[in-house]
Amino acid sequence: MKMLVTGISGQLGYWLAEIGEESCEIFGTYLTRHVEGNNFRIDLSERDSAFSLVERIRPYCVVHCAAASRVEFCEQNKNEAWRVNVTATKNIADACAKYSAKLIFISTDYVFGGREGGMYTEDDIPNPVNYYGKTKMAGEEIALSLPASLVVRPSLIFSLFPGNYAYSILQKLKSGAVSVATDMLATPTPAPELARAILHSAEKDLAGIIHFAGATRISRYEFTKKLAETFGYDPAMIRPAKAFEIGFTAPRPGDTSLDTSKAAGLGLRFPSVDNALDDLKKQRMQI
Repeated sequence: MKMLVTGISGQLGYWLAEIGEESCEIFGTYLTRHVEGNNFRIDLSERDSAFSLVERIRPYCVVHCAAASRVEFCEQNKNEAWRVNVTATKNIADACAKYSAKLIFISTDYVFGGREGGMYTEDDIPNPVNYYGKTKMAGEEIALSLPASLVVRPSLIFSLFPGNYAYSILQKLKSGAVSVATDMLATPTPAPELARAILHSAEKDLAGIIHFAGATRISRYEFTKKLAETFGYDPAMIRPAKAFEIGFTAPRPGDTSLDTSKAAGLGLRFPSVDNALDDLKKQRMQI
């Protein structure tokens, strides 16, 4: 099966290529960080370029991971965020429609407003509180205009891939204590397991919306304490704070934990946060 992974230089793209190479012929796109292999440097917001690439590869499936995902950046650079997260998605979706490729769009829990209690289901109505979430909601709407497309919503994806949440926290702990929000909750999602679920969904032709997320609803503060302890740091180095005290520019939703009952019903079960962190230690020699 030919699979095109946009944003293959990012965390999820890396794991899709790493895990999917045994069952798929993987092609990828990147923009700034070169990646060896069957990969192409391309700006997907350029419509002709996006169409030419899909026509050239003729993939069975396109997993659209490429995105401007830094919340603060999107809030401060709205035109660029729209270009990357919406215009490029529209181009990829239209190219998929023209060349009969299945589209899997990687969205986010940040399409939700973070009401008390969280545990959003696929039937809950998105209500993002920041511009990043708004652009991803717009991307979802574009993807869902294709009848066979799949929208995947994860929550706080982590691995030891450079730049993601877990990696960044561990780097900061080398220099001292870190303040983390107690009032922001999620269902942290291990990137390798997310990649496996996406590959499975491509094989099974799943369509619609599905939540692929970890099995544990937990605050970022408690998750980060567990992360620190797993890697030998004193959990007391993680200082509790409210989100407004951290100095975010963009608004943050409080509780964007995701209900994964639909995925579990399909046999796709994600590990608890404790088991996922145990697995994380094994990645030391891989990345």
